[in-house]
Amino acid sequence: MSDTTLSDAAIGATDRSRATYIKFLSANDSGATGAHQSGILLSRKACPMIFGALPRDHVAKRNDVRVTWQDDVTTYSTFTWYESKGELRLTRLGRGFPYLNPEVTGALFVFSQMDDNEYLAYILNTDDEIEAYLTAFSLGPQDANLMFTPKSVDTVEAAEGLAIRTYVEYLGVAGGADWPRSEEVSREARDIQRDVNRRRRLELTNPDLQIIEYTRVEYAIFREIESQAYGHTIARGFDSIEDFVSLANTVLNRRKSRAGKSFEHHLASLFRANGLPFEEQVKTEGNKKPDFVFPSGDAYHDMSYPAEKLVILGAKTTCKDRWRQILNEADRIKDLTKYLVTLQQGISPQQLAEMQSENVQLVVPKAYIKSYPKEFQDSIWSIKDFIDFARNAIS
Repeated sequence: MSDTTLSDAAIGATDRSRATYIKFLSANDSGATGAHQSGILLSRKACPMIFGALPRDHVAKRNDVRVTWQDDVTTYSTFTWYESKGELRLTRLGRGFPYLNPEVTGALFVFSQMDDNEYLAYILNTDDEIEAYLTAFSLGPQDANLMFTPKSVDTVEAAEGLAIRTYVEYLGVAGGADWPRSEEVSREARDIQRDVNRRRRLELTNPDLQIIEYTRVEYAIFREIESQAYGHTIARGFDSIEDFVSLANTVLNRRKSRAGKSFEHHLASLFRANGLPFEEQVKTEGNKKPDFVFPSGDAYHDMSYPAEKLVILGAKTTCKDRWRQILNEADRIKDLTKYLVTLQQGISPQQLAEMQSENVQLVVPKAYIKSYPKEFQDSIWSIKDFIDFARNAIS
């Protein structure tokens, strides 16, 4: 099955499902750690689609299910809730199960309930597959470990939801007003997140959590903008298939163009809050434009400025395949370390080894480091680690 066909199948299953749960497969799930863990660990948030509700007693619960994987292999598996550990685990995948191996570390696991004890499962293992699926539901990497229904993706609290609806109503997109620029939406997401949660200095004390929160709120704003802009059109229906396809393509293209930009906007805000000098999208050589150059484009093009004091950072929401794109973005540091920040939750040991051989330093939010193979975790930087490093490197 091709990448596009597989992601389309996962999207279709989600659309038809009672509920769907998604997560990025950790190194423990895929077997990359070499540990004797059995099966796939799910968040307790998935319990309602397995047991009908969250388990409330203090004993293990079990449920036998039928799972069809990638529209190909069927397993008769078991979900077990371990109260003592607070864990929900999918086990009994069978000998020689073909879809779990170290190379799927960081893949997006899509698990859809189709009927009582009947499930469809997909493992999306390329950036294109992952992006196509997440874009279809206006989700981002930060939405992993989410259970949702196809008609409702709600990951905001009541106070945030009210602030978001008020802002979008003010924009007037339901009445045909122009959509706001991506920079404006990103800025409003930061303001709402800080105001509602009263965490105005989290940029300094915990930038790793802050970037996740900023991104989460921005996705929620964008979903509300879509709802208000297109809700009446969708409810009214379409005169032709062409009209439906045209609107669908408009929605998907907006989502794709926004995702990467929003991540860069929030990173830039964190860097400014921490007093780091930088420039975005500096032209280095030819048409090369790395996402961030520290301290500036002028410093990069000043041949008397030491190359060792330049820091080039690429930003990718996911990076299973696309990390190689940063290798040749700046000739002056071709033999020096390149830096890559991502929201990807886990990649395979082979990919991490290739990164190290290409002198790439991976940077991820601190909470995501544990999803990477254990032998690589100590070499991965948090966002705060990078900020501290950059501050010293360019001083």
